[in-house]
Amino acid sequence: MTATVGRLRPCGLLDWKFVVLSHNTIRGAAGATILNAELLASMGKLEQPAPPDRSGSLQHKKTVEFLDAIAGAVISSAL
Repeated sequence: MTATVGRLRPCGLLDWKFVVLSHNTIRGAAGATILNAELLASMGKLEQPAPPDRSGSLQHKKTVEFLDAIAGAVISSAL
């Protein structure tokens, strides 16, 4: 991965202003994301993920069954 810095100029508010152009064809966007996540984890900047919420799975199944029954009724009444 390479980065090119250009238009470097002093700034009274931010110290320096510049433009960065990066090219990560070799690593790719997914690889760069993993690299950034590993860096943040090593710095302690990431929180532990919450366990998945599975409480809605039964409700989802009931909703799908209900909608299937309605669709079946609509189709049979159309015939």
